[in-house]
Amino acid sequence: MRGAAAPAATLLTSIAFGYDPSFAKRKPYDPALAKKLLDDAGYPDGFEVTLDCPAGRYVNDDKICAAIAAMLARVKIKVKVLAQAPNLYFQKIGGHDTSFYLHGWGSDQDAQPVMVILMHSPTKAGAGSWNVGGYANATVDDLIDRIGREMDPQVRLGMIRQAVETEREDYGVIPVHQQMLAWGLSKKASVAQRPDDFLDLASARVQP
Repeated sequence: MRGAAAPAATLLTSIAFGYDPSFAKRKPYDPALAKKLLDDAGYPDGFEVTLDCPAGRYVNDDKICAAIAAMLARVKIKVKVLAQAPNLYFQKIGGHDTSFYLHGWGSDQDAQPVMVILMHSPTKAGAGSWNVGGYANATVDDLIDRIGREMDPQVRLGMIRQAVETEREDYGVIPVHQQMLAWGLSKKASVAQRPDDFLDLASARVQP
């Protein structure tokens, strides 16, 4: 990423309400433990899996998938990278036709929206709409629902921390990195830079 990314250990960004510095601590790199877990699970020789990946949606997305495949090969997990144009990729994972996939998301002002979409188990009401892996933990679901109703900021902080820590121990998702924003701007122009990387034309100003 040429310095334009930071290793991630949680779904939340540091500017989101509910973020805690402890969330930045990643699990140690331990191939020996990974091999032992595979042995314990009945896969001493590893297994094969397809990694669905967009090509052109995120910076270096297909290269990131290739790097992930190479890392997993060290513990005998054979990964076939299926990199597709974004329209084909999102159609595939949107239909939950995947076992393993790369996805990006952003959280800016508050933790709860991203938790509802990615950490909550799928419901008919729309929660878990992009929880394509089907992660489900009743404790996490209950906490997320309560966070959406709670008005006391300190109580909300405690519940967010508990929900995130529970999901992290479950490995509901495996965060890779946070992509940094890279913009080029003329000295004659100004614009409000949004955390989601969208161009807000209403805030753009250009000097004659």
